[in-house]
Amino acid sequence: MSNAQPTQNQNQEQAQNQASSEQQLEQQRFDQRVRQLHNALFPEEYDFMLDSPADAKRRRRGHNPMSAQYIATVAKRRAQLGVPPLLENGLAADNASQRYCIAKLRGYDLGEPQ
Repeated sequence: MSNAQPTQNQNQEQAQNQASSEQQLEQQRFDQRVRQLHNALFPEEYDFMLDSPADAKRRRRGHNPMSAQYIATVAKRRAQLGVPPLLENGLAADNASQRYCIAKLRGYDLGEPQ
């Protein structure tokens, strides 16, 4: 039996696997930062998680159980950030707020007021 050194192909494969692992780890870190920013900037999108059974029933019927003042404050803030308002039931219509956070972390100019 010989003490064969790794072939060039094996070395290349190892390097590619390591690079792929590093990219995956970097993506996981970025995704975590997106979630953290999203939680901080758009907490209203998580309000439904704390709904009482009665509130959940109202949401299913298309009504937002939050106060009118809270709804107005949230709508104003979202408009300032260029994100669509929540639906009448208080849920997000799409992932615009998620896309906003991704763009913000990547350093894109979002045309926000200073």
